[in-house]
Amino acid sequence: MWSRLRRIARWALPFLVVVSFTARPAPAQEGEEEKPFQEPGISYREVKKPYIQWLVGTFLILAVLGVAFKNPHRTHLD
Repeated sequence: MWSRLRRIARWALPFLVVVSFTARPAPAQEGEEEKPFQEPGISYREVKKPYIQWLVGTFLILAVLGVAFKNPHRTHLD
């Protein structure tokens, strides 16, 4: 019985792997593309040079690294 299951698994598993790679995902929706939601009365401006976001991100990364490598001064635990 076990040899029969092994024989089936030996052929079925590679077949299922190949079939799973050839499967095509179904499209979510066809037709007209939706526009992103815009709140009425609020204007949004396009940011051409996102230097503020980069500066804030760099500062946060440096702050996290600074805290991670900070000397804890645990001399009282000797």
